[in-house]
Amino acid sequence: MASKLSNFWYYYRNYVIVGVLLLVTAVAIIILSSGGTEPDIQIGYVTDGREIEEKAQEDVNKYFETVIKDVNNDSKKALGFVPLMGPRVDLEFSSDGAQIVLVDGNTLQIYKEQGVFEPLDDVAKSHGLDVGDNPEVMSKLEGQSDTHIYALPTEKIKFLLDLGFPEKDYYLAVRVEYKKDEIAKAKNKNAYSVLEKMFDYKGVAQN
Repeated sequence: MASKLSNFWYYYRNYVIVGVLLLVTAVAIIILSSGGTEPDIQIGYVTDGREIEEKAQEDVNKYFETVIKDVNNDSKKALGFVPLMGPRVDLEFSSDGAQIVLVDGNTLQIYKEQGVFEPLDDVAKSHGLDVGDNPEVMSKLEGQSDTHIYALPTEKIKFLLDLGFPEKDYYLAVRVEYKKDEIAKAKNKNAYSVLEKMFDYKGVAQN
């Protein structure tokens, strides 16, 4: 047994070390981005290295604190931001992560067929969003008979544009609940509350 462990460590130690570092980094980012408070909802965003400034994060938290629920029962309402870069993107979609994700077109195409996003047909309909010119946000998953909308273009969400997110080739999606428990359900509900509040912000951005 000791010999097998020794061989495993010799051949795979670099992978193990990288995996541990990624996990530690992800946890640190989540904690720091929410000011040391465990967030009641997380927004992950694919980025080239640029991050949302602390002041902007504080302003966003104030804007949404009236609509999100205190999922963790810590008497605080916190929305956390998780920048997604490189391997962190793959890690996000293979584990319990953010409830709302902001992704570029390439990332959307990779993951929309894998069943990790919730259909947003009802949201688009209730806010009169016409995505007919955005076929990239629609898909018919294996085993389904109908095509659904799995992301919304940021160009139609003025709140995100004013926050500085790209107008073109960038999208908002809601993650499918990774776990089936009460906390996951509550965070998912927070995600839709946040989404509705985004549309309350000066309405929908016009093309």
